Amino acid sequence: MYYPEKLPLHKHYKWQFHEARQKNAEIVKSYYDKIAYSLDMHIHDFYEINIVTSGKGRHYIADRSVPVDVGDVFVIPPHIPHGYLSNGCLTVYHVLLSNSFSSKYFADLKPLNGFNMLFEIEPVLRFNTQKAFYLTLEQADFDELKPTVDGLDQESLNIGYDSNLRRSFLALSLISTLCKKMSSYSLAPSDSITNRQTISIIKSIEYIENNYRNKINYNDLAEDCKMSYSTYLRLFKRLTGTTPIRYQAACRIKNAERLLIESDDTVLSIALTVGFYDSAHFIREFTAAKGISPTKYRNIQ
Repeated sequence: MYYPEKLPLHKHYKWQFHEARQKNAEIVKSYYDKIAYSLDMHIHDFYEINIVTSGKGRHYIADRSVPVDVGDVFVIPPHIPHGYLSNGCLTVYHVLLSNSFSSKYFADLKPLNGFNMLFEIEPVLRFNTQKAFYLTLEQADFDELKPTVDGLDQESLNIGYDSNLRRSFLALSLISTLCKKMSSYSLAPSDSITNRQTISIIKSIEYIENNYRNKINYNDLAEDCKMSYSTYLRLFKRLTGTTPIRYQAACRIKNAERLLIESDDTVLSIALTVGFYDSAHFIREFTAAKGISPTKYRNIQ
């Protein structure tokens, strides 16, 4: 089957959580989506987990695409254009996580082995390299996840506080299991020098994700990876499309976006929380990255 380089834009390009299916669900939504031909490019303001349960096709993210098969798992962060093209009937299980869910639980989930790789790092790698770092589940993994998925499906029929709470617990169980699989599969030891270097870079990216607020010595990270700084920089840019310094700045902006939406903290307080040394520096960096000032960004959300 011929796969085009790009998909057209969806007629409803930008989705908010309350607009998606199961409008009564306030925290987590889940459903199977049978894609007979295409799911055109769209974005949303929440995190989404996709698990391919049948069929084959191609997953598009921004200007790149990757082949998909049964068991492939993709996490879609907010504001990332993505879509699917099916070669017949591709079935994707969607789990939509509201901003209130991510605000409440992500800080506790972040130290979990595999979480940063699954939710933050792998989507960036998918942007910039053809090498597949995304998680692929085996049949035994499906069997392990089935009670959780069945529970989410059952709760999709219910509404109310109790149902929302059960959905949250089931989503946390699903995420925990996927993180465990991601940690064991993607960062498994390798005898290949190239793979060992890649794993070292990925672990340094995870270090940046966990320590983006702090001053980081990138020469020390290169040394930890047993590389010269020039080699470290070259491999880092190959995987992420940017430098370590800019990657750290992007982490700060990403977390500042969340705080601007979810908190009433002042711009100065947010700047200091995410690691900028004053509000002027933060405003300058944020505006350059997003094309709009932090205050205006907060006001239009």
